[in-house]
Amino acid sequence: IIREIVINFVGAEKFALLTLDPDQGALCFEMGEGVDIKTCSPRALGPGRLGEIFEAATIYVNDGPLQESSPDLDSPLVAIPLKMGERPFGLLAIYALFVQKDRLEDVDHQLFSMLAEHAATALFSATLHEQTERQRATYKGFMDLLLK
Repeated sequence: IIREIVINFVGAEKFALLTLDPDQGALCFEMGEGVDIKTCSPRALGPGRLGEIFEAATIYVNDGPLQESSPDLDSPLVAIPLKMGERPFGLLAIYALFVQKDRLEDVDHQLFSMLAEHAATALFSATLHEQTERQRATYKGFMDLLLK
């Protein structure tokens, strides 16, 4: 759903979703479009633009022209910290927009604000669902062994 919103409503051609790995203290690339996630190394919190944006917890919009995409993954056009309440969860970084999109509208900024809150909630819910499904499968396997 996040991918569809970012592509179809915002008009992003290249973006990445990063989530916080508290064990590493870094942002890890989870999914994206136009970015080879498998080759992306985690980004430490603090140093670097992505870490700074995450820690500042405010939406970042590049002051330069929106059509100039940087190959540097630490230089997004837009970066949206994802939080649940006050708990930071991840970051949505937009690197390039479709060529027909030459500026950000008010509705884009509204979408960014909505994504900042609701995308984190959706990701957190999906994580909980995945964990409970794994537990359910483990219990089922254990019961199958006991009953055989």
